[in-house]
Amino acid sequence: MFDTITGSLVLQRFGFFGDNILKRTTNSSEIWRNILHSDKMMDGEILMVLLEWTIHGNPSREELGLSKVQNTSWLVDRSFWPSWVQNDEHQIVPLVTSREWVCIDGEPTWGTEVSHNGLCKLLDTCFSTRTMEGENPARQYALLDLDCSSVDLTGIQFMTCDYIKSIEGHYMPKENFLYLRKYERMIEKITLPTPIHLLDHIIIPIHIRKSHWFPAHINLRNRSISLLDSSQIYSAAAYPHQRRLIWKFFRMVWTTHAEAVAPVPHWTIPPERFIGLHPRLTDLTPRMIQTLGQATKITTINIMDITTEKTKSRWIRRGISPEMDGSRPKDPLVQP
Repeated sequence: MFDTITGSLVLQRFGFFGDNILKRTTNSSEIWRNILHSDKMMDGEILMVLLEWTIHGNPSREELGLSKVQNTSWLVDRSFWPSWVQNDEHQIVPLVTSREWVCIDGEPTWGTEVSHNGLCKLLDTCFSTRTMEGENPARQYALLDLDCSSVDLTGIQFMTCDYIKSIEGHYMPKENFLYLRKYERMIEKITLPTPIHLLDHIIIPIHIRKSHWFPAHINLRNRSISLLDSSQIYSAAAYPHQRRLIWKFFRMVWTTHAEAVAPVPHWTIPPERFIGLHPRLTDLTPRMIQTLGQATKITTINIMDITTEKTKSRWIRRGISPEMDGSRPKDPLVQP
């Protein structure tokens, strides 16, 4: 609605927010015209998202708003996202104080590989010895009990997302293993209204800077992610990070809850958009991005030429890749 006293566009905060005060959104009618673009309104998708966002009733007060969609749309619980963002904050794990290590067979999809030849050889030897001795490979080992005199651990530290890759498996301190499991448990506890591979829309309440909410819309039909934010200037700096977390959330939910017959989603992104995604999603270094930015035109070939096979394999596991010419009609992960 339009507040004639202040000359601002405002939204009535009811249903979803549990109160009835006015929430100021923006003084720019142009932003609202862009969000409610007539071409986009024809199929009603954005209107549906905004209606769910502004009118949806609290679970305990269903009579105040729209009933929850049980068919092809899923509105994620608003309490989930702040925890999801908070758990993504990586912590330092000094190796000199890490006593227990874990080895897992599958490479962590959302982790970061770290190289250290000396430590890798030591772990290979220890885990191989336990397996040959007939022990049940619990995949844990007390690093403190090993002869580490040949390995210089001074100044070496892991973040909670890091791991070491070897022919024996993928090594990480126990703290890192528990960090990865925490994410998996969050996803396992989710209850979807319908199997994810049958959904058309996922709406995620995004919380920015502890003061601003807006809905993110995953359109599974045309493979796009839109941030329907009325205060884009206020939130823009957080968009790359939020898009990465949205894609991580979507892929993990799909992997955990989709039926086996449903193909795992893999979305292609135009090259000029691909390099603008968060580095922790693409694994492109600042130097790579700078080199690509100096090219006359950013192409898939440019990106592939400066990227290692290891990085490309991570893209496959994460379900993204730079777009080849004519491979798809729309841009995913990039809409404002």
